[in-house]
Amino acid sequence: MGNDSAGTERRHPVMADVAKLASVSHQTVSRVLNGEDAHRLLAHLLPAGEEAYVYGSSSGAIVALDLLARHPERLRTVVADQPPCARLLPDVEERLFFERVYEAFRADGLGAAAAYFLNGIGGTLKPMPDPAGLPPRTAEMIGRLNANFPLFLEHELRQFTSYVPDETALAAVSERLVLAAGRDTRGHLPYRPAAELADRLGLEVTELPGGHSGYTDCPEEFGRRLQEVLGAR
Repeated sequence: MGNDSAGTERRHPVMADVAKLASVSHQTVSRVLNGEDAHRLLAHLLPAGEEAYVYGSSSGAIVALDLLARHPERLRTVVADQPPCARLLPDVEERLFFERVYEAFRADGLGAAAAYFLNGIGGTLKPMPDPAGLPPRTAEMIGRLNANFPLFLEHELRQFTSYVPDETALAAVSERLVLAAGRDTRGHLPYRPAAELADRLGLEVTELPGGHSGYTDCPEEFGRRLQEVLGAR
């Protein structure tokens, strides 16, 4: 689960060799996927009695946490990669960071909000490539992401980042949970909510290759590491 399913569909050649993959975007035309939606999708895709491995990145990681808290019985392992649960952070300014991004968007427009966002996460997210030099499917994905960014700022950013995980429910099934973060985000904002939640649940953070979007930064290395993590469960 991620911001655009095409981003994960084409970038996990290693995982595709060993597992059936279903890539899901949490964005739809007019609504946002949550744990209940993901559960209904699993019920449709997964044969009775089987369990799923779920990987979610960023806001997709929040959907994955919500799914595990509500419906652990269908899940073998959940890898929640850098869930931006800002409400967990002890630092007030960091808790308010995403509100500040939204305020910049409303006051000064998309460019100011994007600059504030990228600066605040410490350069851990690589800039979008020029679609002109990309394969058609990837160029289409970049176009969708750019077109959806105002929607993301207006209707998703604050809503997702204000999510507070159900720690009691997650603690009861913590053996099924991997809290992960990109190794290049260590010491920066994207890493900290995963580290905070891991500390509260008595878990360790599992580091994955790359930054905030490691699956696009270094897809083959990322896929191999994710396979290792899942194989150890």
